[in-house]
Amino acid sequence: MDDRDTTAHLEWWADPETCPGRVAVRLGAVSTAGGAWRCEALLAPPLSAADREGLDFLMAVHPVFTLRRGAGTVEVRADRAGTDDGLVLTAVPAPAP
Repeated sequence: MDDRDTTAHLEWWADPETCPGRVAVRLGAVSTAGGAWRCEALLAPPLSAADREGLDFLMAVHPVFTLRRGAGTVEVRADRAGTDDGLVLTAVPAPAP
Protein backbone atom coordinates (compact mmCIF):
# COMPACT_ATOMS: atom_id res chain seq x y z
CA MET A 1 0.00 0.00 0.00
CA ASP A 2 1.28 3.46 -0.85
CA ASP A 3 0.98 5.59 2.32
CA ARG A 4 0.92 8.78 0.24
CA ASP A 5 -2.36 7.80 -1.42
CA THR A 6 -5.17 8.84 0.90
CA THR A 7 -8.08 7.63 -1.23
CA ALA A 8 -9.96 4.45 -0.36
CA HIS A 9 -13.42 2.88 -0.51
CA LEU A 10 -15.76 1.66 2.20
CA GLU A 11 -17.73 -1.41 1.13
CA TRP A 12 -20.69 -2.91 2.97
CA TRP A 13 -21.07 -6.61 2.16
CA ALA A 14 -24.37 -8.43 2.75
CA ASP A 15 -22.70 -11.76 1.84
CA PRO A 16 -19.56 -12.79 -0.10
CA GLU A 17 -21.18 -11.92 -3.44
CA THR A 18 -23.44 -8.93 -2.67
CA CYS A 19 -22.09 -5.43 -1.99
CA PRO A 20 -25.09 -3.06 -1.75
CA GLY A 21 -22.99 -0.10 -0.63
CA ARG A 22 -19.64 1.36 -1.71
CA VAL A 23 -18.47 4.92 -1.06
CA ALA A 24 -15.22 6.74 -1.72
CA VAL A 25 -13.39 8.24 1.26
CA ARG A 26 -10.31 10.36 1.78
CA LEU A 27 -8.30 9.12 4.75
CA GLY A 28 -6.96 11.59 7.28
CA ALA A 29 -5.05 11.26 10.53
CA VAL A 30 -4.27 7.69 11.60
CA SER A 31 -3.72 6.67 15.22
CA THR A 32 -2.41 3.37 16.55
CA ALA A 33 -2.54 4.28 20.25
CA GLY A 34 -2.80 1.21 22.45
CA GLY A 35 -2.37 -1.04 19.41
CA ALA A 36 -5.81 -0.12 18.04
CA TRP A 37 -5.89 1.28 14.47
CA ARG A 38 -8.16 4.35 14.14
CA CYS A 39 -8.52 6.81 11.28
CA GLU A 40 -10.48 9.93 10.44
CA ALA A 41 -12.07 9.95 6.99
CA LEU A 42 -14.17 12.22 4.79
CA LEU A 43 -16.67 11.10 2.16
CA ALA A 44 -15.14 12.22 -1.11
CA PRO A 45 -17.00 13.41 -2.99
CA PRO A 46 -19.76 14.38 -0.55
CA LEU A 47 -22.88 12.23 -0.91
CA SER A 48 -26.30 13.38 -2.08
CA ALA A 49 -29.02 13.43 0.58
CA ALA A 50 -30.44 10.13 -0.73
CA ASP A 51 -27.02 8.43 -0.77
CA ARG A 52 -26.24 9.75 2.71
CA GLU A 53 -29.55 8.31 3.92
CA GLY A 54 -28.60 4.95 2.40
CA LEU A 55 -25.18 5.02 4.11
CA ASP A 56 -26.81 5.94 7.42
CA PHE A 57 -29.18 2.97 7.02
CA LEU A 58 -26.30 0.55 6.37
CA MET A 59 -24.40 1.95 9.36
CA ALA A 60 -27.48 1.47 11.57
CA VAL A 61 -28.01 -2.12 10.37
CA HIS A 62 -24.37 -3.16 10.85
CA PRO A 63 -21.57 -0.56 11.04
CA VAL A 64 -18.75 -2.90 9.91
CA PHE A 65 -17.35 -2.17 6.45
CA THR A 66 -14.45 -3.38 4.36
CA LEU A 67 -11.97 -0.55 3.87
CA ARG A 68 -10.31 -1.13 0.48
CA ARG A 69 -7.17 0.81 -0.34
CA GLY A 70 -5.20 -0.37 -3.34
CA ALA A 71 -4.82 -4.15 -3.05
CA GLY A 72 -5.20 -4.10 0.74
CA THR A 73 -8.33 -4.45 2.85
CA VAL A 74 -9.18 -4.20 6.53
CA GLU A 75 -12.49 -4.60 8.36
CA VAL A 76 -13.49 -1.36 10.11
CA ARG A 77 -16.33 0.02 12.18
CA ALA A 78 -17.59 3.31 10.74
CA ASP A 79 -19.08 6.02 12.97
CA ARG A 80 -20.19 9.55 12.11
CA ALA A 81 -17.88 12.30 13.32
CA GLY A 82 -17.95 16.08 13.08
CA THR A 83 -19.41 17.19 9.75
CA ASP A 84 -22.02 15.40 7.64
CA ASP A 85 -19.17 13.98 5.55
CA GLY A 86 -16.92 13.02 8.48
CA LEU A 87 -16.35 9.46 9.71
CA VAL A 88 -14.16 7.75 12.27
CA LEU A 89 -12.96 4.31 11.21
CA THR A 90 -11.78 1.80 13.80
CA ALA A 91 -10.19 -1.54 12.90
CA VAL A 92 -12.28 -4.55 13.89
CA PRO A 93 -10.19 -7.30 15.49
CA ALA A 94 -10.07 -10.51 13.46
CA PRO A 95 -12.12 -13.33 15.02
CA ALA A 96 -10.21 -15.94 16.95
CA PRO A 97 -9.66 -19.21 15.04
